[in-house]
Amino acid sequence: MKKLLLLVMLVLLCGCQSPNFIDEHVPEDPVDPSPIAYPDGPYGVNVGEIVPPGLSWPGYRGWEAETIHIEEFYDPDGTRGINGLLFDVNNWECSPCQAQCTSIAAKQEEWSQMGIEAVSMLLRGPNMATPTMEDALLWKQTWGFESVTVVLDPAATMVYKLYFSVPWMVVVDPRTMMVYHADSGFNDDYSSLVEILAIENMQ
Repeated sequence: MKKLLLLVMLVLLCGCQSPNFIDEHVPEDPVDPSPIAYPDGPYGVNVGEIVPPGLSWPGYRGWEAETIHIEEFYDPDGTRGINGLLFDVNNWECSPCQAQCTSIAAKQEEWSQMGIEAVSMLLRGPNMATPTMEDALLWKQTWGFESVTVVLDPAATMVYKLYFSVPWMVVVDPRTMMVYHADSGFNDDYSSLVEILAIENMQ
C-alpha cells in the first residue's frame, strides 16, 4: 500500500511539472532590430553637409497618409535598396515646377529599378496658400506619382538659402546622407547627377 501511494505521488509531481516544460519551448516574440545610427554632422542642406536628423513631413509614399522621416532614406550598406535621393521643392502654380514634375514622372519607373527615391515637396498650395494634405494627394494624382513620395514642406527644410526660386532640386547620397547637389531652376542636370550617384552606389 505504501509503495502504491508513493507511485501515485510521483506521477502527480511529474504531471505538475509538465506545463513548465511546455513553456520553455514556446517561441518568444521577435525582437525589433536596433535602428541604424544616423551619420554625424556637420548638418545642413548645402552641398557637402549632412542632411539633419529628425526631419519629418506629412505626406504620401503610397496612397495612405503618413509621416515620412528623413532616417527612412538612410541606407549605409544598400540593404534598403536606396541608391540615390532626389528632393524636388515646388509651388503649386509654378510652371517650371510642373515641367519638372512631368520629367520626374516620366523617369519614375526607370528610377525605381535603379533604387532612386524621389520626393516631391510642396512649399505652397493653390493661390500660394499653405499646402494641405488634400493638396498633397491631388499633386500625387495629377502627376501620376506612383513611386514618387509627396510631402508638405512649407518651411522649406531642404533649402539653405533665404531667397531662392523653385523648383529647387537637392540630390543626396543615401550611403552618407551628404548633399551632393543643390540648385534651382528647371534643367536636366539633376537627372544625370542622381543617376550617376545611383550607379556608383550599385557597384
